[in-house]
Amino acid sequence: MRVEIHLADSTWAEVLTFAEEHGTTVARVIEAALRDAVRPSSIAKLRNAARRNQVLQAWGEGLTDAAIAERTGEVRGYVAGVRRSKNLPPHSVRRATGTRRKRA
Repeated sequence: MRVEIHLADSTWAEVLTFAEEHGTTVARVIEAALRDAVRPSSIAKLRNAARRNQVLQAWGEGLTDAAIAERTGEVRGYVAGVRRSKNLPPHSVRRATGTRRKRA
């Protein structure tokens, strides 16, 4: 179904900003907001999906759980839980090669 909506420029800017921040489209935000009017939870689902996607994207870049938590502002337990829910292994911290410890 096609629907035409007239929005004030400021409202459009808010919706566009929200969509960009959460990695989705304006259409999905508006659809979620309409659903929220009837059943409040759609916007929360979009936000949660965006949080999970940020974690998974960072994992795909090879970051450790700690680095992902620092980048996204999430706690390590949440990051690890998202990763485990997709059966993904943790990335380990790589140590520099060619360095030696001094022995006392």
